[in-house]
Amino acid sequence: MGWAQGSYVRASLTDPVLVVTATLKITDGPYNGSTIAIIGQDFVYEDVRELAVVGGTGKLRRASSHVLWTTARKASPEHLVLQLDIHASINLKIRGF
Repeated sequence: MGWAQGSYVRASLTDPVLVVTATLKITDGPYNGSTIAIIGQDFVYEDVRELAVVGGTGKLRRASSHVLWTTARKASPEHLVLQLDIHASINLKIRGF
């Protein structure tokens, strides 16, 4: 479906909380080539974390809403496989209206 690129920054000295910024690029289907930008806090030990959709490009330009972010599995001690359920609203430009 696509790939993600971004950064994590530790946001607490005492708790496992990260600040996440990421760009998700869609590589298949009707949104191929479009991106979604997300940002938010990742409370690592919570089962489901909610982050904000703050924009996009291509057919997802000006997307907004949220992403439900869960850890699907640990690939290694340093790497996680994430499941992202993206809920986004976009403006559709319809000619003639």
